[in-house]
Amino acid sequence: YANGTGSSSDPIAIGFIASRDGLVVSDTRGLLGDAPARESYYVTIKGVGYNAEPIAGQDTEKPLYFLKLTGLSASTTLDAVTYGRGDPKVAQTVVILGGGDGTGVFKATLSKMRYTKADSTTTPSVLSGIETLPRIADQNLGAPVVDLDGQLVGIVIPDSTDANRSIIYPISRILESINAIPSQGASTAVVGGGGG
Repeated sequence: YANGTGSSSDPIAIGFIASRDGLVVSDTRGLLGDAPARESYYVTIKGVGYNAEPIAGQDTEKPLYFLKLTGLSASTTLDAVTYGRGDPKVAQTVVILGGGDGTGVFKATLSKMRYTKADSTTTPSVLSGIETLPRIADQNLGAPVVDLDGQLVGIVIPDSTDANRSIIYPISRILESINAIPSQGASTAVVGGGGG
């Protein structure tokens, strides 16, 4: 993604297409940095540029940031990710499709699951992040993480507890965040497993 609405801007973040109607996901820190959200962004997908606007009412303290491509013609066909059927497991090998320009490929093994404690004893803890070996480099922020079948299992985000580490935000939390977005006209909801 680049700032503004021109193709001459340098890329500022990477992400993925979450739905065929133009919902795009990136990590908040990679896209915004320390700056406030912009009114529009320029997104390049397979060499084609699109204007995109932030989804209204987003919490910039959350790890994911959502954009909606605008001005799509009826003939525009977008390839959304295919979602994994559940969260990955420790010792599973994943592929991170990242790098500063979105063209790098990085293989890692999942080493530790992190859970957020529930508010009550009857509510289970929630998977909130996954560590890898080797560690994920910062230039991969916003990168989609896929299993060896090519299905999305996470996105790279900064670690909120260690400024020198990036972690994987799991597919269960991504889908939860997507499904919490208020309707933006076209159907953006994704219910999980299978196609995107």
